[in-house]
Amino acid sequence: IWISSTLTPIYDESGKLKKLVLVDTNITSSKQMQQQIEQSLKEKEVLLKEIHHRVKNNLQIIISLLNLQSGYIKDEVTLKAVKDGQNRVRSMALVHEKFYQAEELTEIDFGDYVEKLSQFLYQSYGDKTDRIHVKVESDHVALDMDTAMPCGLLVNEIVSNAYKYAFPEAVSGEIKIQLSKVDGKVVMKIADNGIGLPEGFSIENSESLGMQLIQALTSQVDGELAVSREKGTAFTVSFTYPKS
Repeated sequence: IWISSTLTPIYDESGKLKKLVLVDTNITSSKQMQQQIEQSLKEKEVLLKEIHHRVKNNLQIIISLLNLQSGYIKDEVTLKAVKDGQNRVRSMALVHEKFYQAEELTEIDFGDYVEKLSQFLYQSYGDKTDRIHVKVESDHVALDMDTAMPCGLLVNEIVSNAYKYAFPEAVSGEIKIQLSKVDGKVVMKIADNGIGLPEGFSIENSESLGMQLIQALTSQVDGELAVSREKGTAFTVSFTYPKS
């Protein structure tokens, strides 16, 4: 059994110890309850990690199936669409992988995630990586699942667009991803020093799936999107985190 003991000294008028009062309380039931709660939390944590692991594996199967399917596609436009789909699914799988590996299940280090995602995209666009350098600068930005998923897809879309359109033919350059947290706001800036967006381009009126996804994902995190055309193209997404 578990016993909680309280020892209280009693003094006389001269300050001399007169007696000691000892009170023992049986706390076995509350201690057992505490142990049960701790065990339940541990089991829940293991279960959540297992769920993240299984979801990641299922998404990896989808990536493999798309990869196999792409071997039968002859049309270049369709092949690019399938490749884009693979990258989007991979960015989602990576979120689950990071949560599975994390010590805490509530948040992941988003800077580490972006580093890994950049490596995947680097491999995906291997024909251009000898002339396009990707640089990641990050404060310690931790995000929960509901925020990390759309933010990961945002990074995937913007970096992929830079790889595909910012450096045509033999043009070389750099894609820079910056993550920071200022006054309760997370700021993601993804910039390239490529050829820039076409004159008169409007992201609001664009019919491109990538641009529509960027707007939709920004709205999903209740963020603000700014596009700059100085010395290339820069997308800046800022949003409050955690949400009040």
